Amino acid sequence: MSDVPAMEGALFTAEEFASMPERDDAHDELGQGRVQVFPLPTLLHGSCCATLACLLGSANQRGRYGHAVLRTGIIIARNPDSVFAPDLAFWSHARLPTFRCRVADFLE
Repeated sequence: MSDVPAMEGALFTAEEFASMPERDDAHDELGQGRVQVFPLPTLLHGSCCATLACLLGSANQRGRYGHAVLRTGIIIARNPDSVFAPDLAFWSHARLPTFRCRVADFLE
């Protein structure tokens, strides 16, 4: 993990981060206002995530328990902003009755 060199020292909001172009060669997240760059996951990591997503998705389809998402930006803090994208996330209907996207496509 490392900060983007051209942006070193700059703090960004979730809104500014959402407007930045996506990378093909790395994965970015926003931690305490700073853009952080992570390497792409390995084949084994991707395979495990796909398996878990299929299992969770199948169970959810049968029971309609909530919302399952993959690599979705989630705003977890403000001032300074943090936006993380977990490999797999799930919210019950009680915790997230409907999808509410406030910043681009990030959940908050």
